[in-house]
Formats: sequence, C-alpha cells, structure tokens
Amino acid sequence: MFYPAIIVGVTVLLASANGAEGATLNATSSFSVSTIKKSFIGAWIYCQTGGMKLASVMSSTEEAAIESAIQAAGLQTGGYWIGGVAESTTSEWYWTDSSNRVIYTNWGTNQPSLYGEQSEGACIRVGNYNGVKEVYKWEAVPCQYQLYFVCRYDA
Repeated sequence: MFYPAIIVGVTVLLASANGAEGATLNATSSFSVSTIKKSFIGAWIYCQTGGMKLASVMSSTEEAAIESAIQAAGLQTGGYWIGGVAESTTSEWYWTDSSNRVIYTNWGTNQPSLYGEQSEGACIRVGNYNGVKEVYKWEAVPCQYQLYFVCRYDA
C-alpha cells in the first residue's frame, strides 16, 4: 500500500489513515498525493512501486480533480510532479503513463520554458506559478528537483 500518501477515492471521502478529505475524477481513477519529496524519476519509481503511475492530465476535469486532491492533502506550498516530460530532441511533451503527447495544457505565463542548459531534462511541475496570480499552473522545471508528486491509481 502507498502509506505516505493521501488516497482519494471514488467519491468524496475521508481517508481513514490520514483523516483528509478528497475529490475524485470518476469511478475508475483515484489520486494519491505524496507527503514526501522526490526527484521526477524517484516519484515515477515510487508511484510504480505502489501500483500507480504519475498523474497525467487529459482535460480540465482531470486538472480540477488533481487540484482538489492537492488541496485536500493540505500541502499547499512548493510544487507537485505530474507525469509530463519533455522529449529531449524535439521538445515535445509526453505523459509517462502512456507515452501519449500532452494535448490538454495548463501552462503558466511564458511556459513551457526548457532552460536550454538543463542536462537532466524538463518535467512538469504543478503548483503556484508566478506567485498567487497563477495558482495550479504548470511549469517546466529540471527533473532533478525534489518535489511532492501526484500518482494516479486506476481501479
């Protein structure tokens, strides 16, 4: 089981282990918001080990469900990895859970910015971008940053 996380289930519920309320996407998906920080690859491995995947975002509905899960976790500071990564040679963005191109986006102002010097690649961080003006916007950041993360569990 994915113990250091808050599991968000099929309906709004109380996660018994952590006592936190959550929101859901649908009857087949749940989100788990970590309470520990990892690099992008560390987060990916952690989700996989727990039988989950780093969250992909295919619509504004999914985006809202992830935002609700983050709010319910009470971890409002910093940022959170979701499963988007830039392909190094083309700068195209892909989801790690399916290899599908990122179509729906919620980038902050002037994003994505790949900072050409990033040898470790660029990954998608969701959180407060540009201060409080752009809450839960996406930002391209180096994959080695240590951030909280959001995993998706498909029932």
